[in-house]
Amino acid sequence: MRAIQGDSRALAGQGERPLARACGHVSGNTEIVRRGYRYYRGIGLELGGFFTRRFTLEDGRGASVTLVAGIDMESGSGMLERCTSTEQAARELTTGPASIWAIVLTLENATVSWRDLSLRLMISDPSAFGAFASELTELPLLAGDSCPLCAQRARLAA
Repeated sequence: MRAIQGDSRALAGQGERPLARACGHVSGNTEIVRRGYRYYRGIGLELGGFFTRRFTLEDGRGASVTLVAGIDMESGSGMLERCTSTEQAARELTTGPASIWAIVLTLENATVSWRDLSLRLMISDPSAFGAFASELTELPLLAGDSCPLCAQRARLAA
């Protein structure tokens, strides 16, 4: 848990730069709820519960950041499966085990891949990139080189 928290503190508040080092995962903590993310229970879905924050760009287009597939870093099991409200989810994030969540970005009706955020969107749609960057840098982003999930994936690929 300290590694996860250390990574998020190291990346927080550094503007757009942490997006280049981030892997597309966040540490599950109450900052998610403080930022205005709502918890939705995933009854009957393979996805499980998830958090979403919707916002409107200056030009009126809708966008959202969704945090999905939260897993307990100790056991690998799903997180917040018994929660039915944002308040319950916030309590569980405070008292429960360390968790990690995947980021899904949506612009209008299209999903923006993590890779496309910095490669394509920064150039083709600076307004959308700026809005996403502003939101994402306020979250407890994890660095790709020390994210527990990405580090494990890299070890398996080697």
